Amino acid sequence: MLLWQEYKEREPSGYQYSQLCDLFRFWRGKLDLSMRQEHRAGEKMFVDYCGQTLPIVDSTTGEIRDAQVFVAVMGASNYTYAETTWSQSLADWTGSHVRTFSYFGAVPHCIVPDILLSGVTKTCRYEPGINATYQEMATHYGTAVIPARVRKPRDKPKVEAGVQFVQRFILAGLRHHTFFSLAEANAAIKIIRRNVALLTSFFSQHQELFEWKEPKAGPIAFPRYLGSSVEQFCDELVRHSGVLMLPGTLYNKEYDCFRIGFGRSNMEECLTKLEQFLEKSKTLK
Repeated sequence: MLLWQEYKEREPSGYQYSQLCDLFRFWRGKLDLSMRQEHRAGEKMFVDYCGQTLPIVDSTTGEIRDAQVFVAVMGASNYTYAETTWSQSLADWTGSHVRTFSYFGAVPHCIVPDILLSGVTKTCRYEPGINATYQEMATHYGTAVIPARVRKPRDKPKVEAGVQFVQRFILAGLRHHTFFSLAEANAAIKIIRRNVALLTSFFSQHQELFEWKEPKAGPIAFPRYLGSSVEQFCDELVRHSGVLMLPGTLYNKEYDCFRIGFGRSNMEECLTKLEQFLEKSKTLK
């Protein structure tokens, strides 16, 4: 009422109170409101399954079976873990959590799962029902389970982005591979996940020479070379270190990037050679 009175003092011929209220309600209904989430280190871990599966071939019968892909993301750091399991059953669900804790080397204060039958038996905004076994696991590890609300993806944007990352980045990169066991599939996922961390760490230490951005899909990236000639850089690298990287000029004469694939198991060895080449280049200069 006060705002309307002040408005009428400025605009005597303006809207009447009831009409102004109707217009305000209409305007407010068009707003897409969301609350900013603040994440503290070690506080929350968001978990879910990918909608996309990974085919596994039975080496004896040739039968193809789709494996589920579990994803966990830490809230503050975006540290991500992914693995394949045969199902979304309670045993696989809790087992994935245990392996995630082992991988992270820590247990978060609380876990935020999607509304999955293996974890949540009753949906409720205030007192959701947690599966007894799942609750016992959380109690054993000293953590709490706080499920996201039904059809509220903004309650768990971290794992939504994590699932998208795994589907576009890891599963897309493995689409041409044939796996005969879960162990093979998880080993391949581990390689790509590890190599991403290695490359991110390496390029962050050489920001004066390279501009690095993680690719949106597939295990191939095109870092930008900030030196004088990317062709000369790639040529000298392969001649002196035996590390082959294709210059972007093969695709476009003005393209100052180079191609690097990170689905290989000896990435650490390659980066060591690249580091030695860069140190040697500094010495020569």
